[in-house]
Amino acid sequence: MIRLAFAALLAAASPALAEPLGAADFEAYVTGNTIRYRWFGQFWGEEQYLPGRKVIWRANGGTCQSGSWFEAAPGEICFLYGEGSGPVCWLFSRTGTGLSVQPLGEAGVEPLLESGRSSLPISCAGPEVGV
Repeated sequence: MIRLAFAALLAAASPALAEPLGAADFEAYVTGNTIRYRWFGQFWGEEQYLPGRKVIWRANGGTCQSGSWFEAAPGEICFLYGEGSGPVCWLFSRTGTGLSVQPLGEAGVEPLLESGRSSLPISCAGPEVGV
């Protein structure tokens, strides 16, 4: 009985086992925010979620990329960046501390975790946006 209760507690606490967010819930949570993500405790990147399902992504130390997102199937949130690139799809779940993000089809991979959320835009340096 104790083992069963412990297993249920672990399953409830595990970000990888949480129910993926659909487009409406994902959109309500992210739109108007910049969310920072970490992987294995280290900063991974940040994404600014704009109205109309538009985004700006900046990986750790990288340049900013504009894109958009869509729901390919229930709970599968996919992103397109730039011309000619294929979609990159993820399963986003809510945890007690924010989002848990699992690459689609990669169940055994450590998820990205939300490490911060702000209404401030991403700082993108470059010739087209100024410094």
